[in-house]
Amino acid sequence: MIIFILSDSDYLCQKYYTMSYVDCFDNVVGLSQKDCDCFSTDGSESLSGLYVDDLVELSDVFQLVNCQNGDDVSEVINNGLNQAKREFMADFNVNILNNFKPKRVPFIGQIGKSTYKNRMKLINGKVAGVRIFCNNIETGTLKINKIGGIFSNTGTVNLTIFNNLDELVDEITINTLANKHIFTDVNLELPLSNDGVDNLEYYIFYDTNTLNQPKDNEIKCGTCGYFKPRFNTNYPYFIGNHGEQYNWSNWVMVGGLYCDPQDTWMTYCDRVTSTSNFMYGLTLQAELSCDSNQIICNDNMDYAKNPIHHAVAHAIRYKTGVIILDKILRSGMINRLTLLNRDEKAIQLKELNDKYWNIVTYIIDNIPPSDCYTCKHKFEMMVSGIRA
Repeated sequence: MIIFILSDSDYLCQKYYTMSYVDCFDNVVGLSQKDCDCFSTDGSESLSGLYVDDLVELSDVFQLVNCQNGDDVSEVINNGLNQAKREFMADFNVNILNNFKPKRVPFIGQIGKSTYKNRMKLINGKVAGVRIFCNNIETGTLKINKIGGIFSNTGTVNLTIFNNLDELVDEITINTLANKHIFTDVNLELPLSNDGVDNLEYYIFYDTNTLNQPKDNEIKCGTCGYFKPRFNTNYPYFIGNHGEQYNWSNWVMVGGLYCDPQDTWMTYCDRVTSTSNFMYGLTLQAELSCDSNQIICNDNMDYAKNPIHHAVAHAIRYKTGVIILDKILRSGMINRLTLLNRDEKAIQLKELNDKYWNIVTYIIDNIPPSDCYTCKHKFEMMVSGIRA
């Protein structure tokens, strides 16, 4: 899914939200430039200059509505357009998987141990938590589904999340149960790269409270296995096979934070010396992977000048035509015009469907190099059953 930032004027923070792909392709193709009964051109903007009724005549769509009952042709076309956007994204992803393979194995699991030895003795007036240093992977995504807490008392802990772009990402309250590890659902989706920095970083921390001390859970077991996570921004441990349990380390580097708060977010901690192997009572239920959808669905789409983006608009328009023509041919509202044109419309549907798949193939064959994917060997492509 696409990640973008919205400002919250109430407390001047910026939160990350996800946008559906129906919204991502908003106005990529217009409905019509014509005004007639049962249809209004209001809101029929087209960023690509393409319109659905260039392929399917409005008079054909009238067969699916009853104007005398107040039915709206634009609703039928818009529903077909939204369905086309969803189906195009599904077809795109299937072809990506058939043609390419991930450069890194995706991770789903827990970052940070849920076991501990002792209660930590942090003093008031400090901040403690986790620092996340991201591998600069374009279209890479860190999804945090839950944040766990292991603290000495039952209550709540208020977490602040910000990044090294000096942006407040979110503020979250998690629950704690005395001496137990419990999770709070959070549903955060964060990008791993940004053009503004070489490596994007996130800081998840809380104000220390001697009345509710964290446990000394570590990022990993300090004595088991060969992987010993030493946080060093000059020598990040992104490269290497650290085992399935620690596969997150190919995507992010994680360290503990414990330091004095400062006047600005950017100087909360000395970011080189303040990291440790402790999670300071926190754990993350996380997913790390590449979002292939961002290749063709992002906030930099230029449907007028970029050939791949313009091809996306053509594909969505062709798919919309296929969906609407199929509905017309399957419709129970048969009239004389439908009967006369049925064979003609069936031929037109096939032609549009062929053009649609030709465009999808063109997009797959011409997507730019990616940090996330590499081409499959020809044998692997044959096994995957790639669509010709």
